[in-house]
Amino acid sequence: DALSGLANRRAFRHRLDLAVARAEAALHTVAVAYVDLDGFKDVNDTQGHETGDRLICVVAASFQSIADGRGFLARVGGDEFALLFEGPDAAAEASKAARRILDHLSRPLALVGHVANVGASIGISVRDDRSISGEELLRRAQITGEFSRSPLQALAVAAAFYAVVVFALSHLARRLERGRP
Repeated sequence: DALSGLANRRAFRHRLDLAVARAEAALHTVAVAYVDLDGFKDVNDTQGHETGDRLICVVAASFQSIADGRGFLARVGGDEFALLFEGPDAAAEASKAARRILDHLSRPLALVGHVANVGASIGISVRDDRSISGEELLRRAQITGEFSRSPLQALAVAAAFYAVVVFALSHLARRLERGRP
């Protein structure tokens, strides 16, 4: 990524696919933390694109420090970042990095001539099923991050899922009662 100096989405996807292949062979875990900055658009709109660009650079540097060689970091979108962790402690490393990112962003960030207050919605996905592709792992982390932004939305989706499961089970029970599986 030209602005942040980090890997881009394409490089991240390539590394993720390699990590999934290594996990298949070694039977270890792969985890992805997906970070979407909250409040970036406000900074960009009110303080200008130059300040938004500086914010991306400051955040990228701090995330790189947080990853500290244990995870692979990329800027995968305008204000979106992803971290990849591999090995037996991948899930714990992703969780630890997410906590450190949230802690870092809980304080105002000093930019040249400006101060920015941003947060983050972070989703973590862990590959615990050998059938999950790298693309699906990244998608799940992104969706989980969206749910972290809106707990009510997450509750609504969970309730809808529960309703579908209950309906399917009741339908199956009726069929079994009639002797048809």
